[in-house]
Amino acid sequence: MEKFPDLDTPDWGFSEDEPDVSVTEVRFGDGYTLRQPAGVNHIRDKWSLSWSSLDKVTAESTYQWLRARKSLRAFLWTHPISGDVHQVVCKSVGLVYNDVNDYLLKASFEKDFNPL
Repeated sequence: MEKFPDLDTPDWGFSEDEPDVSVTEVRFGDGYTLRQPAGVNHIRDKWSLSWSSLDKVTAESTYQWLRARKSLRAFLWTHPISGDVHQVVCKSVGLVYNDVNDYLLKASFEKDFNPL
């Protein structure tokens, strides 16, 4: 499996977004509710990241790498704080041209549970 390109740590302020949780819920007439996880991997973590002050080559090559895989191909990404390696899919990616040779790359990743 491919690994996310080796960039510096993302900007501080990156967020671990609220995870998607899949739960089956059945409501009974007496007010009782039965809840259970919908599948083995019922919690899907998400992250929003950005890298600023990137040079043109790094920013554009990483943007194209993510764009080519967007919502289709999973890859391995190392969490910058915990060091845990996650199999993720890129759900969104954007590139901002701030100035000559000063680029901002933004992306959101979502945990992927498909077999390798």
